[in-house]
Amino acid sequence: MEERGKGELRDLEERLRGASDAIQLMVAQLSALETQKRRIEPSDERFVELAALVRRTATELLELATAEETFARELSPQPSTVDLPRIEEVPPRRDLRQILEEWRDVERQLTSVDPGSSEAVALVERFEHLRAEYARATAAKREDQNGQASSR
Repeated sequence: MEERGKGELRDLEERLRGASDAIQLMVAQLSALETQKRRIEPSDERFVELAALVRRTATELLELATAEETFARELSPQPSTVDLPRIEEVPPRRDLRQILEEWRDVERQLTSVDPGSSEAVALVERFEHLRAEYARATAAKREDQNGQASSR
C-alpha cells in the first residue's frame, strides 16, 4: 500500500479511537447524571434540569455513535492484506487524551457529591465545558485533515 494510503488509514484509526473514547465517557456521564436525577424529588426544579441534561447527553451520544459508525464504514472495505488494529491498540491523540482524562476525573467526582449541590452544579458545568472542548478539538482536527486532503 502506498505511503499516503497508510497515513489516511492511520487518521481513520485515530478518529475511530477518539469516537470510541468519547462514547465510553458519554455513557459514564449519562449514568452519573441519571443516578443524580434518581436521588432528587421529581417535583424539584433540579430534576427537570437534570432530565434535560440527560436528554442532551443521550442525543450527543447518538451523534458520536453515528460518527463512529461512519469511520468504521470507511475502514471496513480495506483489503484483507491491510492489518488494521483493534481500537484499544490505537494510541489516542495526546491533546484529546488530556481532555478525556480530565473529563473522566470530573465524572468520578460527580458520583461522590450530593445531587443538586453547588459542587455538583459546578462539576456538571465543568463536564459540559470539557465535552464542548473535546468537540472543538475533534472538529479542529477534522478541519485540519480536510485542509490537508484538499491541498494534495
